[in-house]
Amino acid sequence: MATIPPPLGNIDRESALLIAQLALGDIDDLRGGTAIPDQQYALELMAQDFAQVLSYLNNIEVDNQHIDHRSHSPDNDSDAGSSSSLSPSDAPQIDDVSYLIEFNNEPAASSSGLLMSGISQTDDGNVELPPIRHTPSSEFDLEYPPQASSSSTGYPLVEPVPTCVICMESYDDDSVYRVQTCEHYYCASCLAHYVETCINDESLFPPKCCGRTLNFTVENESGSSPVEDLVGFLEVSEIDGDLSARLRAKASELKVSLEDRVYCPYPRCSKFLGSWASLKSIYGVPETSFPFRDSSHLVPPRILCTSCLEYLCVLCKGPAHVHLTCPVIDEQLADDKLRNLAREKKWQTCPKCKAIIELTQGCNHIVCRCGSEFCYTCGSVWTSVCVCRQ
Repeated sequence: MATIPPPLGNIDRESALLIAQLALGDIDDLRGGTAIPDQQYALELMAQDFAQVLSYLNNIEVDNQHIDHRSHSPDNDSDAGSSSSLSPSDAPQIDDVSYLIEFNNEPAASSSGLLMSGISQTDDGNVELPPIRHTPSSEFDLEYPPQASSSSTGYPLVEPVPTCVICMESYDDDSVYRVQTCEHYYCASCLAHYVETCINDESLFPPKCCGRTLNFTVENESGSSPVEDLVGFLEVSEIDGDLSARLRAKASELKVSLEDRVYCPYPRCSKFLGSWASLKSIYGVPETSFPFRDSSHLVPPRILCTSCLEYLCVLCKGPAHVHLTCPVIDEQLADDKLRNLAREKKWQTCPKCKAIIELTQGCNHIVCRCGSEFCYTCGSVWTSVCVCRQ
């Protein structure tokens, strides 16, 4: 059986013929308008493809008519044994349009109701194909059912196969996980890699699909957060050994504000240890002042990292100081010395930025570099009714 060339190679001859002629008609309509050169070139290529399909289909029709004509001719009765039919290799080629014109004047009677007579050649050498005319025929009148089935189409309907949205591989239903919110599928390997990427990159956390946190459970009856549901799902599915634990730890870490987080200062570890407020409460560090001003308290408490077993300072969040004082304490002591000197010299402190200011000349109306205005004598915010001597 002859095969219809692309782009209509997978359908029957009559449908392909009708589609090709309708497509050429649409292309002719588009040619009449104004189009840019690229569009015109694309239309020319499409027209050539569909013209080749039409030429091929009409060649097959005319070839069949010629075979019928020769088989009933008296001149061929004596030579019936020599050649009574054409082999598929003898069929005319797509580009052999002269074959169409040679048999144009022969009668064509199509039992399918598609009359193919009227093929002619124009003055410029092109082949003018006849318009297709459909004669009513109960055999070929198409009735389209409301929904295709395997019995009506002749082909068994194939159920869609779950496909992972990351690797685009198809899997069995038992090998993929479906997101309840958008019905996308993830294979175990891609899901584990995606969750791991979101754990390492805070900008991607939490793991999402179609803008919503991944949800593989049917309903949430416990009122837990979507991330907690995802952690529970990973624990049950056992996709990766400690993936669910690392996801839970990351969710707990991101609940703490960035400036309040304490990490292990050693680069090879960098584990999240908790919030600074909770650690200071555990290790007895007051919130407002440091009780490490005398020589007996120069070394602040240390925190042990449970991951690398190294110590860090609870004040500066850096490595623990061995035989050294904490820089925070040193700064605090230096600041205390400066404040004591300012009180002796009667320098004033800005009530807003706490900068120390010395007045050498001028009035008591001070404008600090931070924009604050205050009285140099009393240190209060400047007002027009200040009673201090100017």
